[in-house]
Amino acid sequence: MKKSLIPILIILLFLSACNNDRVVSSDSQFNDSGKAAINQKSEDNAINPDVMQISKIRIKSLYDACEAEYTDNSFISEFCALFAGQTFSKINSEWDGDYQVELLSEDGTIVATMTIIGSVVTFDNDITINERFIKKGSYNANQWISDYVRKYMEGMVVDPVYIQYPAVISIPDNINYQDIVDKGSSKVNTYETIEQIYELLDSSFANNEFSILNARRLFDNEEVKAEEEKVKADGRCILIEFNTSETYLEVISKNSNRQFAKAHIVTLAANTDKPGTYKLITNSMVFEIEADREFNERFDDIFRNNRIISKNLTPDDIKKLYEENKTLYEENKPSYMEYVCKNLGIERWSGNPPNKIEITRQKLSKDGKMYTVLALSNPYRIRLYAFKGGNGHPWDFTDYIDFGGRLAGTEYRLESWDDHVWIVGNSCRGYGTGEARYYQDWYELTSEGKKLVLSFPYDEYFEHYLFGGHSVNADTISIETSGEMSVSVDYTITKIYQLNLDIADEYGRVCINTKKNVEFIWDEAMMKFVSEYDVDESGLTVVEAEYPEITRQCDDILEKYYAELLKMLAEVETEKNEFVRDTKIEGLMRFLRDCSDGRKKSKLTNIAESMKKD
Repeated sequence: MKKSLIPILIILLFLSACNNDRVVSSDSQFNDSGKAAINQKSEDNAINPDVMQISKIRIKSLYDACEAEYTDNSFISEFCALFAGQTFSKINSEWDGDYQVELLSEDGTIVATMTIIGSVVTFDNDITINERFIKKGSYNANQWISDYVRKYMEGMVVDPVYIQYPAVISIPDNINYQDIVDKGSSKVNTYETIEQIYELLDSSFANNEFSILNARRLFDNEEVKAEEEKVKADGRCILIEFNTSETYLEVISKNSNRQFAKAHIVTLAANTDKPGTYKLITNSMVFEIEADREFNERFDDIFRNNRIISKNLTPDDIKKLYEENKTLYEENKPSYMEYVCKNLGIERWSGNPPNKIEITRQKLSKDGKMYTVLALSNPYRIRLYAFKGGNGHPWDFTDYIDFGGRLAGTEYRLESWDDHVWIVGNSCRGYGTGEARYYQDWYELTSEGKKLVLSFPYDEYFEHYLFGGHSVNADTISIETSGEMSVSVDYTITKIYQLNLDIADEYGRVCINTKKNVEFIWDEAMMKFVSEYDVDESGLTVVEAEYPEITRQCDDILEKYYAELLKMLAEVETEKNEFVRDTKIEGLMRFLRDCSDGRKKSKLTNIAESMKKD
C-alpha cells in the first residue's frame, strides 16, 4: 500500500506546481491586456480526472488503427504536464483527428478522451483538471500537440518536464551549418575561424555527451525566442543547425522512460558567470550543461581569434577566394562562400558553388557614383555584390542582389530614366508540386542598400490536380521612357476547372483564357512603381485571375452545360469514396464561384453544399 502511494504523491506535487495561467477555459474572461483570465469554477457535473486516478494512457492512431498503452507513472506525469503547460483558446470549428487519447482509471474506466490534430485538442466532455474547468469542445493549444503524441505513441517523451539526475544529453552528428554571435555581432573575420568552429563541432560536440546541471521546459515559443535573443546580445554563442527538423537529442538518466529534446537549431551559449558551463537552447527547452577543459579552451579560442583581426572583404579578396575555391572546397572543408556571406553579413549562399566570376565598374544609383560590381554565378543563380570605393579609396560594401533559381536564368540588365538606374533580372519565387512562380524584379540602389521597387509575374502557375487552378503568363513586356516612366505587360490569364464535361481536355480540365494589360508607373513620391494591384508583404505584385471576361465565359458554360452539371452532381452523390466525392464537389464549387449569381448557380451550389454537409 505504501509503495502505491509514492507515484500518487509525485503526481500530486506535479499538479500543485502547474501554472494556472496555462489552461484557459471556454468561459474565461479577458482583461485589459487581451489575455485570458482563468475561471476557477468547477462544475458539479464535470468529469474530474484527478491524475492520481489515472493508471493507464491509451493512444490510438485514427489513420492506421495502431494503438499503444502505457502504465508507467513517470510517463503519465509527462503526458499530463504537456497538457498542463499549454494555453488553450476555444475554437468553434470541428476537426477530424489524427490521434485519440484515453485516460483510464485503475478499474479500467475511461476517465477522459481527447482527440488531437495539429495544435487542436477536442475534449469529449466537460472536464476539470487541477481545479480548472474546461468545457466540452475544441481548443487551440499554443504548441503542435500531435507531434508530441506521435512520439508518445512510439514510447518517446519529447521535451520532458521531469528529469532524474544525474543526467546527460547526447548530441547527434547530423550537423549541417553554424553561425556564431559575439555580443550581438555575427561577423566572421577570417576563414580560419569557420574552420575552427566546424572542427570543434565535429570532434568535441557531435557524438558526445554533456552533463546536465539543470533544465527548464518552455511552453511558449516567444519565451524560447527571448532566451535566444538574450544570450546572443549578452555573450558568446554558436547557433548549430541540424540537417533535419526531426532531430532529437537524447536525455540519458535513470528515468524509466526514454526522453529526448527536439531541435532543428540549437543555441550553445557560454555562461559568463559560470566558466565551463553553457546554456543549450533547443526548440522548447533550456539546458545548463557542463563541458571539459579542452572543449572550453577551444570554444574560447574561436571567439578570441575572431576578435583579434577585423577584416572587411574587398572585391579582390573575394576574387582570390574564388580562384582558390578548389582548395577551399575540398572534402570536409567549409565553402569559401560561407565565409564571404558571414563576413559581409548577408544571407547564406545555397546550392552549388559559383563557377563564374565577373567584375565590372557601373553607375548604379541616382547620385551618379560608380560602383564596383562583383558577380558570382553558377548555371542557375547569380549574386551581385556592389561596392563603393577603390582606386585608392577605402572599400565600402553596399549590398547584394540575387537573381535566378530554377529556370529564371542568370542574366541581368540596367534600365535608366531621368537620374534613376534600376538593376533588372528574373527570379524564381516558388516552385513545387502544382506551383511555379517566376517574377521580374527591379531594384534601385540607395545609400541605405537595395530597394525592391517592382516585382511582377511573367510566368506564374498554380494548379491542384483535383481542384483546378490558374496561370498568369506575360506575352509582351514593354518599357516606356518618354514622358513618365512605365512598364507595360500584356498578360494571358487562364483559369482551370476540373469538370467532367465533353469540352474538357484529356486530363479532365476545362480551361478559360482572357487577356489583360497591366501598367506599372513610376511614382516619384513613393519611390516605386505602382499599378492597379497591391503588393504582398514581400513586395510582389499579385495579379489576380478574376476578370469580367472570365465570369462571362463561366456563365456561358453554366448556361450550356447546366443539365450535364446536374447529372454530374447526381453521379457524385452515389460515389462511395468520401474523398473522391468531396474533391469533385470542390472542383465544381470553384467553378461556380466564378459564375454570376443566378438561379442555376444557386441551385447547383445548394445541392453541392448539402452533399458536403452529408
